[in-house]
Amino acid sequence: WPERAILITAILSGLMVHSGLPPRACVTFGQPRPGFPQLAKLIADVAQRSYRNGDGVIVDLVTEVPVAIGPEDYVHPHPLTDVCEEPGTSWKQQWGVFAWHAMPLYLRALERRAGLALSGSKDIALTPDGTVPHLEIH
Repeated sequence: WPERAILITAILSGLMVHSGLPPRACVTFGQPRPGFPQLAKLIADVAQRSYRNGDGVIVDLVTEVPVAIGPEDYVHPHPLTDVCEEPGTSWKQQWGVFAWHAMPLYLRALERRAGLALSGSKDIALTPDGTVPHLEIH
């Protein structure tokens, strides 16, 4: 991999480190707990940032699974960075408890954090053909 990936998952980061070609960074959005403490240790030297959308009470539930039970100690390999962009009514109706996991919300939260113009409308919803209207990536 001549130009190692910049945005990849934690599991792929582990595979790359194990192969001797560590990635430059691992950046994830709404990532579930990807593995055990051994994975976290393996990729400890990789620059990482993992974002979780939530308002301090309600969070993106995808980031909370799988649940750590007994020997199945699933962990996030790096502390989560909290951002907040509340889903609008349309997202809540379409996605229910998973509404906070919508990637356009992560984009808007990061734009807000960086002081950029916000993309799309406040209540981002999927159109009947499954696309997101007015989504711009800066």
